[in-house]
Amino acid sequence: MVTAVLVFLVAMGRAAAWVVVVLIARDFCITGLRSIASSEGMVIAASPGGKIKTALQLVAISMLLIHFSYPVLGLGVSVDYQVAGTMLLNISLVVSLASGFEYVWAFAKAVGGVRRA
Repeated sequence: MVTAVLVFLVAMGRAAAWVVVVLIARDFCITGLRSIASSEGMVIAASPGGKIKTALQLVAISMLLIHFSYPVLGLGVSVDYQVAGTMLLNISLVVSLASGFEYVWAFAKAVGGVRRA
């Protein structure tokens, strides 16, 4: 579902294609890695970084869908949801890559433990 909305945002010109490609590639790689681990009887649990990445992406997507600048009630300032959403999507990219490396590291440690046993 998130992937479809990200692709839609690229088609609308609201998200950079390269960011979305990297996010989707990371998700496919980690899903594949976890599937391989599962088939070998290993469990690689969801990391806190992965959960933070998901939360950031969902908020960023919501902001990018809103797209326009709106006033914050009672504060007298406006928020440009396109800019804020882009910033959050870029932050989620960094968190996504970091958590991806966490998954790869966990997989490497699990494989190393299985081979030693």
